[in-house]
Amino acid sequence: MKVYEDKRFNIRLEARLKNSELMKARESLGLNQKRAAELIGISPGSLSHYELLKTYPKEKMQEKICSAYKELGYFMAKNKVFPKQLKDVVLRNKLIAEAQIPVEKLITISIHQIDERLLPAVEPEVLVKIEKEELSHLLEEALSKLPNREKEITKLFYGIDTDRKYSLEEIGDKYHLTRERVRQIKEKVIKKLRFSSAGKELRNFKKY
Repeated sequence: MKVYEDKRFNIRLEARLKNSELMKARESLGLNQKRAAELIGISPGSLSHYELLKTYPKEKMQEKICSAYKELGYFMAKNKVFPKQLKDVVLRNKLIAEAQIPVEKLITISIHQIDERLLPAVEPEVLVKIEKEELSHLLEEALSKLPNREKEITKLFYGIDTDRKYSLEEIGDKYHLTRERVRQIKEKVIKKLRFSSAGKELRNFKKY
């Protein structure tokens, strides 16, 4: 019997683009994105866009951000954090490259072979915390574009920024709506999020 062996292997490399200098300023002060945005005086969604290089801020916004961090004790040069070269570049949230390589050229890389300055060891619980914080930022950005009642009902149902998850009946009592009406609003929001720009990224967090 002839056994077929595919001697090529498909690999895929993904890299998420972020403004390292801007994120370093926030993290050095021990701030999460929501709190930093409050101190700067902008929405968490806007700060998220600047950090993820989805939007290049205007001159006044650059000055506002740098000034806010300076008042908090962290100085950063505007031309270093927001170089003008970024203005004319369309940046995607992720860069993806795919290629086929011969199996014999696959190299197993030991963690000990990697420079710790490039890839520091991270404990599993720390990774979970980072992923949950990123999920929170994405949800905040997505929900910020919804009408206020839809946003509040969604937050209550899923327990976002609340002490617990609320049932359809409890939410209905709060807003003087029937259980079915609350369910319809919830489903409407889910449909909106599914087709939003943040929807594709939110699907990466199904385990939460």
